[in-house]
Amino acid sequence: MHGRAMPPDQSPEAIASILAQFEVTGDAAFRLADCATRITRPYQGDAAFRRVMKALREGIADRQRKLFANGTDAVLVVVQGVDGAGKNGLVRHALRKVDPNGMHVWSFGAPDHGELREDFLRRYQRRLPLTGEIAVFNRGYHEVVLSGRVHPDSQVPAHHAEAAPAAETTIAARFEEIRAFERYLVANRIAVVKIMLHVSPGTQQRRLRSRADSNAKQWKLTEADCRDAALWSDFAEAYEACIANTATSASPWYVLPADDKRTARMLGAAAVLQALERLAPEWPVPGAGRKAELARMVAALSAIPSPEASGS
Repeated sequence: MHGRAMPPDQSPEAIASILAQFEVTGDAAFRLADCATRITRPYQGDAAFRRVMKALREGIADRQRKLFANGTDAVLVVVQGVDGAGKNGLVRHALRKVDPNGMHVWSFGAPDHGELREDFLRRYQRRLPLTGEIAVFNRGYHEVVLSGRVHPDSQVPAHHAEAAPAAETTIAARFEEIRAFERYLVANRIAVVKIMLHVSPGTQQRRLRSRADSNAKQWKLTEADCRDAALWSDFAEAYEACIANTATSASPWYVLPADDKRTARMLGAAAVLQALERLAPEWPVPGAGRKAELARMVAALSAIPSPEASGS
């Protein structure tokens, strides 16, 4: 159902309409096998790509400034994908114009010993956005049902492994906890944007191999990356179960074709912009009290002697 895009007309509005193809709300059965990793490019040439991305970035930046000024809502962007899917690149390219005062990016690796001894959500709760902010989780709390499904021992302290409940029981409980957590976020005016960058196993392997040939990227390649690349099918099953069990109309997933990085970045930027547009932030309108305060401040500033006048 996600095999092809609409003919590109080179506008952000057209990208938003294409994005709808990849939104998963939980209203219908979900199969990852039905989701394409590559589509017809929704842009025609480099100039069109740059122009549409510029418009998307500026739209995000404009609404983020209003969001920050208003201080009533927040946005949480969760970016997921296998190693080499392009998570860092999406964040870097889609959000480059956002005022850093109003955005935080958090990358979560495997939980350490101390984190394994606390509730799995706690380390993410400490990084939630304040009102007016955007927070980006590069891998988020869904990892407990992704890596936690493929590598169950990674989610419990080593000395507790033998006493841990069965993986199936734990995963089912985690799905409900994640759904409850996201209901809590939405109820507290934190919009949740969940993006999965969907790449084919061949693309993943090519990208990981290319890291070894680049001085700028070789440091990123680990033995764990290579181990997990061989488990692409296992991770695909985990993603399918995760998305099927945590997608809702209030906090949908966007399963984006990511074999082409530019397509993924364009659609990812459109997903963030769409979330901000649904919040519809505006500049705060001053009430009577604020207007009086502004008048007092202007009067105080006007009373300060001008350096030019005193110098003459």
